[in-house]
Amino acid sequence: MDNSTLSADQKHILCELAEVLMDNARAEAEAVKGYTVQLDLIAKAKSMCGNDPEIVALLDQLAAETEEKTQDELSHGSALFKEFTALTGITPKED
Repeated sequence: MDNSTLSADQKHILCELAEVLMDNARAEAEAVKGYTVQLDLIAKAKSMCGNDPEIVALLDQLAAETEEKTQDELSHGSALFKEFTALTGITPKED
């Protein structure tokens, strides 16, 4: 976005919005981190309770639901970064 014609107040509000977008992206990353810990604990519980088919089935379902939630959070984080780029015109550095 070319913001050369914007007033100082307009630039400021857009910067505030960009900051909130990145705050929200951070929150999405925190959720992914929590779900990763959750998946690890599910795997440990499954290995410790592997002789109980009912518990194993429950843990398998919980793992599948947790992976789906993780996918959602990753998608949200990606969308927030795209919105930040569209708003600010700042793009990731090419490697």
